[in-house]
Amino acid sequence: MEEILAKIPDVIQVVALIGMVLTIVATVVVRFTPSKLDDEVVSGIAGKLIKVLQWLPTIGVNPRTKALEEAYKEIKGA
Repeated sequence: MEEILAKIPDVIQVVALIGMVLTIVATVVVRFTPSKLDDEVVSGIAGKLIKVLQWLPTIGVNPRTKALEEAYKEIKGA
């Protein structure tokens, strides 16, 4: 049981990183579509994901939130 509890922060960090990578990839993909609706949907999801990532350090998990958020903003602004 202790081993499982010790692995939980690592699993949360991996899930957070995968979620942010998918968000960044989705942001790049929707840039190539002419529709603005998908841009808004991805932006909404990204905003919620970033809020969750900002909350994670309060429970002791540091998924490098600032670096991921800066990468997202850089791609979104391009």
